[in-house]
Order: sequence, then structure tokens, then C-alpha cells
Amino acid sequence: MTAALAPAALALGDDALVLSHRLGEWAGHAPVLEEEVALANIALDLLGQARFLLSLVGDEDELAYLREERAFRNLQLVEQPNGDFAQTIARQLYFSTCQELLYGQLASGDGEFAPLAAKAVKEVAYHRDHAEHWTLRLGDGTDESHKRMQRGCDALWRFTGEMFQPVEGVDADWQKLEDDWRESVGAVLGQATLTVPDGPRSAPGRRERDGRGCTPSRSGGCSPRCSTCTAATRGRHGDRDAPGSRAAPARGLGPRPGASGAHPGGAGRPARRPRLRAGRVEVELTPTYTGCPAIEAMSSDIERVLHEHGIPEVSVRTVLSPAWSTDDISAEGRRKLAEFGIAPPRPQPTGGGPVPLTLSVRCPHCGSTDTELLSRFSSTACKALRRCVSCREPFDHFKEL
Repeated sequence: MTAALAPAALALGDDALVLSHRLGEWAGHAPVLEEEVALANIALDLLGQARFLLSLVGDEDELAYLREERAFRNLQLVEQPNGDFAQTIARQLYFSTCQELLYGQLASGDGEFAPLAAKAVKEVAYHRDHAEHWTLRLGDGTDESHKRMQRGCDALWRFTGEMFQPVEGVDADWQKLEDDWRESVGAVLGQATLTVPDGPRSAPGRRERDGRGCTPSRSGGCSPRCSTCTAATRGRHGDRDAPGSRAAPARGLGPRPGASGAHPGGAGRPARRPRLRAGRVEVELTPTYTGCPAIEAMSSDIERVLHEHGIPEVSVRTVLSPAWSTDDISAEGRRKLAEFGIAPPRPQPTGGGPVPLTLSVRCPHCGSTDTELLSRFSSTACKALRRCVSCREPFDHFKEL
């Protein structure tokens, strides 16, 4: 990466890193179990983005855990304390809407951030959808939930102006970004019977630290020098935790944790075609989700199997472009997902031609199409939790990407 783009990678990476830690604080404290899972999975997506962006600049661990507060370039919005659940949802609505619009612009270009943006924009769409769902539910719910949601929106409004201050190295139309953001957020708040705050939206210069901010530590908690967190919350941050060749086994390796037994070959070939170079095998691996925790396990499995087949030098590299899509899953892969009790993703509309009908999600247990959504996030970020109305069994649904 060129030196001119390093500030942009730090800024975007710090946004994702700090917000992932803030969301991790909800572990054990969310109002319902499904939200524990949802917020943890959103945090995992953000952590995956942060790892990729920080690794473009240097050692991701050193950048994440060994910098002082003033060296961080994140938005002040993402480091604000969680407050109650409504305030967390307000923060998610503001940030995820902006992030989806920004990544949409970056994905349409050919810059260094385009591969990540093309991958992450599909994931962030689920973050924004989750925040919109809860904003509507709380804003148009009880008097108490409406009051709390309005209070959360009002409290964080003043930090939103900073999101649209240009960042060096990010090729975006910032005015259009802000206009589209205001239109989108305003529409959601209006539908939720909430009032768009009318206070100032100014903040200290974008990415300028004033000594305040949540500073993660290598152990997973916030640093002892963290001046934002109280003694009661300190330490509760989330942990970061060719045919016939000998390279052919890389395309049919064992179970992937996130897919409950669906292997890479059936799940759209996350292990791309291996290359043999002077006795050395190079394998490109693309994740289903940016923060997929199974990537390290799959990389180790690929290296082990190839070593067992007599290949001494193996290199496994994670790539994001071209972005993986659920349409890459083969018919065999979809059949195996259903056998494991996971409803396969529905086909995505393609450019041109007739617009396909929206298909119901079929229960993998009894085959009924009478199913309902329980949570947009399930045991992993790539799956949603649904329930069959006919047989009453809950099941995972592999979300469309």
C-alpha cells in the first residue's frame, strides 16, 4: 500500500476496530439471547474489516493494541459508551447506514479498498437492516421504548457530522454521501414515529484525538490507561481475539466450522484453484464473510493435507476479490447444507432479464415454506435464525450475499 493511502486504512480500520470492541461489551448483557448473538456477529464482521485494513498498514496486532489513544483515527461516534440498548441501536443506525453508502461508492471504483468494500458492503447491509428493524420496533413501540429511542438518537446526533469530513486517501463523493445518509436515516426515523434531531452536527476535526477514547489492550480488555471507561466497564471489551496434480486435495478439505459440515468445494470453492510453482503450492482462500473465524482453521487444514500428500512448501493467502457470493454454491453444496439442517440461500437477481419472484425459505426438516424470521443473525454471521410454523422446529438459514 502506498504511503498516501495509509491514513485512510487507519481511519476506516480504527472505526471498525473500536466499534467491534464496544459491541463486544454487550456479551452477557443484551436484553435477549438472540441479540447477544446478533451483536457478537456484527462485532465479528467489523473485526474482520479492521484486521484487513490494519494489515495493509503494518502489523495488525501492534496497531490494534500498542498505540496510544492519540494515535487512533476513529470517529468519535463509534467510541461513545453503549448506554442502554436504544442508544446502541441509534449508534448502529447512524454508523452502518454511512458505512454501507461509503463502501458502495468504494466498491464501484478500482482503488485499493475496492475488494474489501465489494465484500463488506453486503455484510454491512445486514448491519443496517438490523439497526433499522430495532429502530422501528423501539420507536413505534411502547411509550418507554419510544422515549429511550428518541433520547439515544438525540444524544448521538452531534457526532454524526464528523462522518462526512473527507478522509485523505478515500476517493468518495462526501456531499452525496451525506445527502443520501440524511435521506435514509430521516426516512427510518419518520417511519418509527421519531423526530429527526435538529441540533448541531459538528465535532472536533475528523480523526483528531483529544486524549479520550477507548484503548484496547492485548489481553482483550481495555487498557489500564483507558480514560473513557469506568471501573465498572473496564475489561469488558470483546476479545479479538490442475486436475491430476498433487495440489488437487486443496479443493475438497474437511468440514468448515461456520457451515456445520459443508466443505469448501461445495460451498462455492472458498479455496480457489491452487497454483504449482517450482515445487511450491500457492492457494488463494476467500472468506464467506470478512470476519469469518474459520479462515485460520481452513488455512491450517489446507497446509496439513498438502503436506500429507508430499508437498513440502505450501502458501495459503486470503483474498477478497472477486468477492464470494452465495450464488457460487453448487447444487451439491446446497443439498449438503439442507442435510445438515441449514436452509440454503435463495438465488440472487441478476442484471437484465426477468425479475425473479421472492422465494420463501423452505424448512430443511419438514419441507414447509411456512417459516418465520426469528433473528437476522444466528450461530455465525453468515446465517439467520428462522422457525418453521408447521413443525415448530428452529433452523439456520444461510443468508444471501
